[in-house]
Amino acid sequence: MATSLEKHLARVGRLWQRLDQPRTRHPEGDRPQLSHHARAQAAIERTDEVAGTLAWLRKQGLSDQQIRIVLAVSAMEGERDFAQVARQLGISRQGVRDSYLRAWRKISIVRAVQDGLLE
Repeated sequence: MATSLEKHLARVGRLWQRLDQPRTRHPEGDRPQLSHHARAQAAIERTDEVAGTLAWLRKQGLSDQQIRIVLAVSAMEGERDFAQVARQLGISRQGVRDSYLRAWRKISIVRAVQDGLLE
């Protein structure tokens, strides 16, 4: 069972990946029609959520590489695939696994709630 912190990091990891990818046009009807203002506001909120989470992870002592690994692994649906993340980031599978486990020793749900990252 995933904790609220794991769920939050999975959501932010998916948002971070989307923000990092070039925009593609969606076919008509693929998404609800929103005003330009509503789309812009939603993009700002997503960006703020990602930025806030990145800042919190840095405050916990994670390096930029550990943050990339935690978000990439957390964003995966279902089984954690360290080999896939290793291919994406160009480092060894064992390096991804070790870095991921070290990062999780530095962060905690209690701290996330205390710092206001989670409710």
